[in-house]
Amino acid sequence: MNNEQNWVGKRVLVVEDSEIMRDEIAALYNSLGIEVVAQAKNGVEALEKIEAQKPDFVSMDIIMPEMHGIDCCRIVHKKYPEIPVLFLSCLTSAPVMQKAFEAEFPLKNFVEKPPKKEILQECMSNLFAQRDAESKQA
Repeated sequence: MNNEQNWVGKRVLVVEDSEIMRDEIAALYNSLGIEVVAQAKNGVEALEKIEAQKPDFVSMDIIMPEMHGIDCCRIVHKKYPEIPVLFLSCLTSAPVMQKAFEAEFPLKNFVEKPPKKEILQECMSNLFAQRDAESKQA
């Protein structure tokens, strides 16, 4: 496991339609030294809060009302390419994974809910290492 804690001190927007799960995910991020700057219950709300808060990354469910996570992520990648998205979902079926591929999102940015702390840490290390490497190339 990559033990580099390059996520400590980062700011996250948690996007999840279930209030209970949103609170659990927020508490997990807080326990890892990540500031939860806002929470949203769907993709429409998420886009408004990204604009207002400019988080370092977004933690997003896939299936949500009004605008699901994949469509929201497409907009985020176009409008805010510097803000990575980490998908958290209980859906691990092949059609959902295929949609993620079609949307050009790396599956290494996908964590099954409820998230295990160690897996979330590994994904975040990879997420920020990838972002740092891309910014050095630019």
